[in-house]
Amino acid sequence: PHERFRDTEKLQAAVKASQQNKMDDIFRVSERRASQVPAVAFLIQCLTEALPMKIKDVIFGQGGVREGALFENLGKETRALDPLAVAGGGRAVDWEAESDILRAAIPSSTPVPPTITLSPPHIPEIFTPELLGCIVPSKTGFADLDGTKETTASVALRLTTSGAMAKVLPLRHNQRAAIALALCARYGGPESLPPEDRRFLHRLQALAEPEISWWCNYIGAVAALISHLHPVGFKDGQKRRINLRAEWVGGKDKKNADANEGNMRWILRLRVNFENEMWREAGAKALGGLEKVGKRKNWIGGREGVGWKIKLETRLKETAAAAFAVGTVLGDSRSITLTVGKESPCKPRLEMNHQTEGRPHPYELMMRYLDRCCAFKCNRMQINPYDCGKFPSRFKAKAVKRGEILRSSHQTTTLNMAHAAPSNGVHNKHFDNVARAPARTPSPQPTHLSVPGSHHQFVVEKDEPGYVAPKFEGKEQQMEEVMDKVEEKGFIPEDFVDSETKWFYNELGIDDSYFSTESADAIVSHIHSLYAAKVAAYARDDRRLEMRLDKEAADHAVYIDTSKPGVSVEDGPRYEQRIDEKYLNASKGSKSYRVETFRSASPLPGGGENQLRCYFVYQCHFHQKNPSPEETSIEKIGDKRFLQKATDNTKQIYQGILEYAVQRTGPVIELFEVEGKNTKRLVIAYKQGSAMGFFSALSDLYHYYGLTSSRKYVEQFSNGYTIMSIYIRPIAQSVVSARFPPIDASIHQIMKEVSLLYCIPRTKFHSHFASGRLSLQETIYAHCVWVFVGHFLNRLGSEYTTLASVLDVNNSVHAELLSKLKRRLRNETFTADYILEIINRYPDLIRSLYLAFANTHYVQTRESDDFLPTLSYLRLKVDRVLSDTELKEMISKSAANEHHEMVMTSFRVFNKCVLKTNFYTPTKVALSFRMDPSFLPPEEYSQPLYGMFLIISSEFRGFHLRFRDIARGGIRIVKSRSSEAYAINARSLFDENYGLANTQQRKNKDIPEGGSKGVILLDGNHQDKARVAFEKYIDSILDLLLPPTSPGIKDPIVDLHGKEEILFMGPDENTADLVDWATEHARIRGAPWWKSFFTGKSPKLGGIPHDVYGMTTLSVREYVLGIYRKLHLDEAQIRKLQTGGPDGDLGSNEILLGRERYTAIVDGAGVLVDPAGIDRKELLRLAQARTMISGFDTSKLSKEGYRVLVEENNVTLPTGEVVHNGTMFRNTFHVRASPTYDLFVPCGGRPESIDLGNVAKLIDVKTKKAVIPYIVEGANLFITQEAKLRLEKAGCVVFKDASANKGGVTSSSLEVLASLSFDDEGFVENMCVRADGTAPPFYKAYVQQVQAVIRENARLEFEAIWTESERGGEAKSILSDKLSLEITKLQEEIQETELWDDERLRRSVLSDALPGLLLERVGLDLILKRVPESYLRSIFGSYLASRFVYEYGISTSQFAFFSFMNKRIAKIRRSDEPRTSSPPTRELPSRSISSASTHTAVD
Repeated sequence: PHERFRDTEKLQAAVKASQQNKMDDIFRVSERRASQVPAVAFLIQCLTEALPMKIKDVIFGQGGVREGALFENLGKETRALDPLAVAGGGRAVDWEAESDILRAAIPSSTPVPPTITLSPPHIPEIFTPELLGCIVPSKTGFADLDGTKETTASVALRLTTSGAMAKVLPLRHNQRAAIALALCARYGGPESLPPEDRRFLHRLQALAEPEISWWCNYIGAVAALISHLHPVGFKDGQKRRINLRAEWVGGKDKKNADANEGNMRWILRLRVNFENEMWREAGAKALGGLEKVGKRKNWIGGREGVGWKIKLETRLKETAAAAFAVGTVLGDSRSITLTVGKESPCKPRLEMNHQTEGRPHPYELMMRYLDRCCAFKCNRMQINPYDCGKFPSRFKAKAVKRGEILRSSHQTTTLNMAHAAPSNGVHNKHFDNVARAPARTPSPQPTHLSVPGSHHQFVVEKDEPGYVAPKFEGKEQQMEEVMDKVEEKGFIPEDFVDSETKWFYNELGIDDSYFSTESADAIVSHIHSLYAAKVAAYARDDRRLEMRLDKEAADHAVYIDTSKPGVSVEDGPRYEQRIDEKYLNASKGSKSYRVETFRSASPLPGGGENQLRCYFVYQCHFHQKNPSPEETSIEKIGDKRFLQKATDNTKQIYQGILEYAVQRTGPVIELFEVEGKNTKRLVIAYKQGSAMGFFSALSDLYHYYGLTSSRKYVEQFSNGYTIMSIYIRPIAQSVVSARFPPIDASIHQIMKEVSLLYCIPRTKFHSHFASGRLSLQETIYAHCVWVFVGHFLNRLGSEYTTLASVLDVNNSVHAELLSKLKRRLRNETFTADYILEIINRYPDLIRSLYLAFANTHYVQTRESDDFLPTLSYLRLKVDRVLSDTELKEMISKSAANEHHEMVMTSFRVFNKCVLKTNFYTPTKVALSFRMDPSFLPPEEYSQPLYGMFLIISSEFRGFHLRFRDIARGGIRIVKSRSSEAYAINARSLFDENYGLANTQQRKNKDIPEGGSKGVILLDGNHQDKARVAFEKYIDSILDLLLPPTSPGIKDPIVDLHGKEEILFMGPDENTADLVDWATEHARIRGAPWWKSFFTGKSPKLGGIPHDVYGMTTLSVREYVLGIYRKLHLDEAQIRKLQTGGPDGDLGSNEILLGRERYTAIVDGAGVLVDPAGIDRKELLRLAQARTMISGFDTSKLSKEGYRVLVEENNVTLPTGEVVHNGTMFRNTFHVRASPTYDLFVPCGGRPESIDLGNVAKLIDVKTKKAVIPYIVEGANLFITQEAKLRLEKAGCVVFKDASANKGGVTSSSLEVLASLSFDDEGFVENMCVRADGTAPPFYKAYVQQVQAVIRENARLEFEAIWTESERGGEAKSILSDKLSLEITKLQEEIQETELWDDERLRRSVLSDALPGLLLERVGLDLILKRVPESYLRSIFGSYLASRFVYEYGISTSQFAFFSFMNKRIAKIRRSDEPRTSSPPTRELPSRSISSASTHTAVD
């Protein structure tokens, strides 16, 4: 600095002192020069005073008058050159290439986030390209470093002062110092210098300043690395063996804290890419030296001096090391992912998963895999053999013939064998069948997954504990009290009291929270228990120490257990499962619990590998107990204990993850590196209650990959979310651990499989997974097939078909016999437990069948797929995927008997009929399968399905069935009151769903959509998870409807269906309040048809709620009123029975719209009866309030009236009859003969409530007449078809559900039509009710038009059925089916003709079929443009077909249809006048109506 330059007195004093003390001469300053110093000092003083500006910098150089004169004689161009560039000219090697590599090791300026005001360090300007060129290994022509290896560092240190470079002019002193320091570091650094040279080194560092000195050490270490790989430099055209890239990344530093920067510091990250493993090994030593430069102790000035931490990331451009492959990667691309271990920078490990009995040796497996698929370009291979024996010499790496190796992050490389032919003889898949990303914008995902390399540059400090327990000030005092109490008890010998107590307090890793929570007596009990375990261990032959301790209080619990790291024990105390079941699964609101668990750092004495695992459970206490679900502020919604213990870093991590979680349906999964340790921090956030048993299942997952956890935390937040944080590390090196992959490979596989585990945390085959016999994919696959088999194996068989053909189905006795036989065959042939028992016996078959499934449905479309293949995938390549014929033969040979063969053959059926699945999508919330329903036997399901979805999760199982491509139907949730009810519901689930969809198909005769239905059956243990189940059901179906657009998050799927599908859904039982969420979720996920995805949504989203406007009830009422009209009945005098009470949609509106005299109502609460007539005013009050009959004021009943609730027992009725069980009374009341009714309208109840088994109770034994003369079936499938026919035969007028309750589907269809006709802006303007409840004028008018259409369609069908029945005497239930079948059949025939191609006919029909208001507001032309053509075709066909059948009846000929069409064409001609041209003749659909068959149906 210039101040030192002006201090001439100090300089003169130093010279004078050196002259007086001859032993302390100044280097290169002779006695003559020293005598000139006063004169020079005087000259400098005059110069500094004479200059008009202040001196800023002073640069010292070397050279005198002679050198200056010679320099003047050089040409201008030569003088302009940098002396460092000129000094090394004339070399044969390409030193500029080496200089480029060296410059790449110096980080450039990095963009800084706006939240960080501290800029990254600037590199000193002295390090020019020319100076760096002097340091590269081969540029020593001007500075050959003569000497032995031991003296090279000394020679390099003095190279610029007394060596070859001393003559290079003109150089600044700091340049000479920098070159000398860097070259010294390049040849060994201070450790290689003698003491006298170290003193000289320190002087050069003082001259260069600390920052430059550190950079010299770093650059020298990098040059050493380059020289190890290119010892003689670069020859022309020689391929680089190494490439470098440096950048600054952020980190945390508590020691050098800057208050304004949140403990921010910068880390120099150097990425070193080696050409192959051989060069990586060659540079290993130099890499170690480079790491040392970044250590604090080696900074300039020591730990508190100047320097930066260095983070090395080594990668292989091409690898010669075989590594463990994890995952399930399939496809013609034949790709595998290889992971290089990280024991040291140069020693990759080849590690396999643990082998199980009966499987090949893992190394043999890998080598067979290499033989089959590929080998490596280099023949060098570093292998880490088992500790128990030498690596088998027969395993050798093979030479590569073809294969490109692509770089990947986290020590992974991907070998792409895209051109390798299939080796197993089984055709894998066509990539044409893979769902590709569309041109539209990417859809947001239901689950967030941290993709390696894409998110975080911050790392978790090795000294960052995550949690810091508040210090318990009374700990020492408490420990003294505990010692006294232990001594008083006398159980532990006095000599051991002190040591045992201190061991418990200080050696087990228990934090202060435990001691501040527990009483001294409780701690004494725990110490006694642990000591007793030690005594018991001493008495055992194996001396194994086992400790099991648990204490459960009202607000906390403690569990302590001996545990072997990385091992799941199924027969132990299972504390984690207990914590799941007792605390975590049910956590909600104030009854939420947080968990902390720790593993002792070292094995227990005498316990072998066993360590102590402690679990602490605490009830949560929140600052804000009832926040909004969208609230994400940790400080507001966090537990007080968590906020007290968590570090700022942990809070920051949780805050970010929580903000992601509230936007997702599924879990948020993030991974954090723990600096300086072979440990990863896995953090997972998800909704409370959405994954039962997740905590314990996660342990089994990382144990499967040879990992264990040192610490785990489960935190609850009052907004309804859970966050788990797990510190995962490999188990200690042993014979067992050598079979597992490195942690870098395992952890990313675990991240991928977490979503699979989230779907089904604990399957029926979990024991196979916990023991390692089957992988997670294989066990979950087996679980899904078990569900499938349970629904479809219980078929009736050919014997039943033969018997049915012999018996007379019209004979009631025969029909009842067949009905009972069918039920028994399905229930008793193969129970769920029997099927499970069979499947559990054949894990090897499961493995082979799974490989066939995986070979079809896993696809790898990206060049670098980080979904690493597992041992299962390895077997896919090694063990050869069996063809279906080979699988059939294998099953036949392996199965013990015919039943076993039938069950295992169902796996083949499952594999064949799955057309697409989200099984391999990295993020999902439930498993969904789009299935080909052609496997269903036609003798049981006469009406073929078009589409079938099977959805499976831990909370539910469900189906979605449809009979046409364009179909619509509701989604219902089925709940079960008991385990017996669940078993019954599970057995009948598919048949009920099929029947409902079939009825819907019949109902939808007037609308363009075919029939569909979705049913969700809640698991027996998750009856309170209706919303969770619904959300998972919808989201998993969307996975298969929407093309994936987020690589690594939503990967492409194999689509064997090959067609775009759209589903139209609506509300049904227990889902009415969930459709708004489904609509919004479809919009968020980017579904272009989100407006029409769900009907029945709230008016603010453009929905027309059925319950508010009574849409379903309007059609039911039209049939009731039709009976009154035809039979001239007085409505007010009709005595009425109704199931489905005032709390339901259909039931409440039937009460509000009708004027009958109610004598009995049955609903979920019980039975309400009054022969004199239930008080109408009180009944209207309940209907308006949507309240069950439990809210009825019983004081308003007559003397004969009564109410029996389901929970009541031993109730005496006014007649004297005693009701012993209220539930049973409620369930059977509808088939009681008394009191007497005129009309029965089922508005609710379970399907088949009246069947052949109980219908006789509704028929008078003496008169053979029905006791109820009129029934209008409002509830779906309430009465079986056989029972309807029996009732009609007994004189009852019955109108079945498929005809009576179609009003809701008509309303929904017109709602869909409006959403498709408007664009988004028009939809909001015309169809969405405002926030203040104001409805747009169009909306009000449109609703009224919809109601008018419902009444008109119901009236037309009623008249058609009544007329046909009166004419031919055929049962109305059969005519209803015939009419529906004829309309739907004719509709399909019309769509296949050329009628649609006639533009005038098309426009004429659509003008009549479409609502007038919609035509007026949008216009026919825009509707034709916006609505899909397939949908318009369906409108065209359904309108013509329904109007023809309603007008001409069922038993008509093709001539009648010709006459019908002639009338319409004539109408068109009249409208076209004075035009004279006539339309061309069109082929009309054939008519063969009279032979129409009878079928059942539903909504």
